Amino acid sequence: MTGYCELYQREYGPDWQRLRWLDGASAQEFNSRREQLLASLEQVNWAYGHTKPFSHTLSPGCQLCGSGDWSCLFINGFCNAGCFFCPAPQHKKGIAGTNNLNFERPADYVDYLERFGFRGVSFSGGEPLQTLDRTLTFLRSIRKHFGQNLYIWLYTSGAGLTSAVLAQLQKLGLNEIRFNICSSHYHLEKVKTALPFIEHVTIEIPAIPEDWSLLTNMLEQAAQIGVSYINLHQLRITPHNLHHMLEHDYTALPGQHITVLESELTALKLLDHARISGLKLPINYCSYVYKNRYQSAAARRRAARFICAPYEEITQNGYIRRLSVCGEPDLIEKSVQKLANQVNRDQSWSLNKTGDRLTFTSHLWSELSESSDLHLEVSYMAATIRPSVSYQNYFKQVHLNPKRDVFVERLSAMTETRLQSSVRDWFQNAFILGNRAIQNPKGLQSISPHSDCPDKTLCRQIREFELIPDELQPYRSLEMPTPSQTG
Repeated sequence: MTGYCELYQREYGPDWQRLRWLDGASAQEFNSRREQLLASLEQVNWAYGHTKPFSHTLSPGCQLCGSGDWSCLFINGFCNAGCFFCPAPQHKKGIAGTNNLNFERPADYVDYLERFGFRGVSFSGGEPLQTLDRTLTFLRSIRKHFGQNLYIWLYTSGAGLTSAVLAQLQKLGLNEIRFNICSSHYHLEKVKTALPFIEHVTIEIPAIPEDWSLLTNMLEQAAQIGVSYINLHQLRITPHNLHHMLEHDYTALPGQHITVLESELTALKLLDHARISGLKLPINYCSYVYKNRYQSAAARRRAARFICAPYEEITQNGYIRRLSVCGEPDLIEKSVQKLANQVNRDQSWSLNKTGDRLTFTSHLWSELSESSDLHLEVSYMAATIRPSVSYQNYFKQVHLNPKRDVFVERLSAMTETRLQSSVRDWFQNAFILGNRAIQNPKGLQSISPHSDCPDKTLCRQIREFELIPDELQPYRSLEMPTPSQTG
């Protein structure tokens, strides 16, 4: 087995083969159905590389998610709602945590938010109301430190939510509450209860295909009572929920994570239903590729800012890019002298100890590209935040407070790769000339990064490190894609 098959065998065991995978014949039919839906949704808004369609507007929380300025704190790991689609076990209250970090003390989490520059926080789980005191303690600490400068929301099924609890959340400045109403059969009693207390009341649920009639009825009721937003998610198949998903006989879409095709079509149909019905209700479809691509890129960018050297750059997709020219030391020295007369070495370029490699930021390329005797090389690194040091990679210690430090490590994503002349021209035109600070060398014109390239494999790899992919997930059979082709 190759590609995804090997990945699924490791992650899911043999049961992944029991899923009903999209085949080539069905892919054409489903693609046609989706294209028809998208054509009817021509007037809706699209955000984040055409991966998130929405009507009217997005909530402030969703906007913070898209910009990468949001921290999701999993306040516990316990929930008794019993939703069949839940992606992870929910039987331990555990310790609050996020991004591979645990936070027993609210003060440490507050300092983490400050140090990494977040502008929004959500409380998730599990079910945050199952550990109400813990949730309120963290909320109180965040508000005390940041005042109203952070937008804060909470996810809940509504179980255990009362007017008294809502009054406490209101007093502590909760901006938004998001309800998963699947476990209550889409009843809106708890949602109605929250409306007088919380400024933004949202329904956030997966688009479950067999619940179509319940979903359309819910949309109409939600519009009538004044719900602020509807967020629709795509069902995902994980090792934890696989056996429950098998009972529903969904069509599995291959990717780095397995998603449900019918769930996406249901979400798009609901958007279209709301359009036809004239519902003045903000609805967005939160596709899995949007979440996977944009949240992953945001995490990489957040960490990269702490470990990126002045002569390196952070790409749109959050990777650290290192550009170098290599050659004989005497040729490199000529370039060094040219740069030394124009720019500050500490800010934008660096010479290695042996004098045969000059690393630089892309806006200096116009000063270096004239020499055909220098070879252009590119490499990419990914940064990640860790609670402790692995001692396997270059790292920096980030001080939160006298009692807590975290560490940012840099991992190699693509080692130094020499760009031959045709690929070098493509890279220059696609990714360097787009920098407005650069003077266009040789009168060349910038081109789309998706333009044809002589080395398709290498250029595809570079695009993945440079750019967040656009568009919704392709509908392809299992054999066609490889792990690097899908977000």
